[in-house]
Amino acid sequence: MQTFFVCILMKIQQDIPMIFEFLMGVNPDAVVMCINYHDDVDDILRTVKFTESLMDCKVIALSLFPLDYLNEWKYLRNIKEKIDTVELKNRVKEIEKITSIPTFILGDNMEENKMFEVIIDYFGS
Repeated sequence: MQTFFVCILMKIQQDIPMIFEFLMGVNPDAVVMCINYHDDVDDILRTVKFTESLMDCKVIALSLFPLDYLNEWKYLRNIKEKIDTVELKNRVKEIEKITSIPTFILGDNMEENKMFEVIIDYFGS
């Protein structure tokens, strides 16, 4: 589930039934939410609260997408590039500090293995 989902609900009313139907049909016990580098932390928190209130589930991890438009020209040409690893790790720390949800960088094998451990621990306890 993307974090900006809650923020754009009113803008995409025609898609709302499909999104709700999907979530209700899946009825997850836990969610790993995908987030983007530039997502506002308030949007992330709002989406986490919405998801957890919609169903009896818990957002157990956040997965940070490591690509972004690094400038306006790249945005206009739809060219995404990998964000610097140091910047990604700093963003992960910032998000974890505010949300208290483990956050991992998508595509990094070591990070993904840590995320798998969080998932296994959640369902194993």
